[in-house]
Amino acid sequence: WFIRIELLVGLIGGFSAAVLFVCFPLANGFRFILYGFVVITGILVGLEIPLLMRILKDRVEFKDLVSRVFTFDYIGALLASLIFPLLLVPHLGLIRTSLFFGMLNVAVGWYLAHYFRKEIRQSGGLQFAAAIILVVQLLAFVFSDSIMNYSETLTYNDRVVYAHSSPYQRLVITKNKRELRLFLNGNLQFSSAD
Repeated sequence: WFIRIELLVGLIGGFSAAVLFVCFPLANGFRFILYGFVVITGILVGLEIPLLMRILKDRVEFKDLVSRVFTFDYIGALLASLIFPLLLVPHLGLIRTSLFFGMLNVAVGWYLAHYFRKEIRQSGGLQFAAAIILVVQLLAFVFSDSIMNYSETLTYNDRVVYAHSSPYQRLVITKNKRELRLFLNGNLQFSSAD
């Protein structure tokens, strides 16, 4: 179950940014979709620690087990909360960063299924599922600019003529028959007639 949850966290969390970007202009109840992703991901991540403690209870003394699991959990959360916004998002963008963390979770699931293959009955199936998820996420990672461009064509009524991401903002310029518009981070900043 721990491996299955790890794969689900990687799948759902990894694709969350791409799905949210595409759903934003289409869905009337976008907040429900956003909160749904947050709740599902939170529940799955919350299940990992009790399952991990249950798996390791016979191998490590309980007081050492609790301190080690929570220590690594807090260190991992601290590193991820620093690396995500300060290093990865400015250089990879939101979609690629989300997919990157998803691929990390899926890779951990694949490794665990491989490492414990003698103890797990469905190890081959779990490894195969992890490999399929990794391939699909890698393809989405490669085509993330296309996903972003598609979401922008859905978001703006006019034709997108230029889009660029810097480490600080997303710049989008659209044009219709009469005027040119500049959007910074989704907000209209400038509008000019031809």
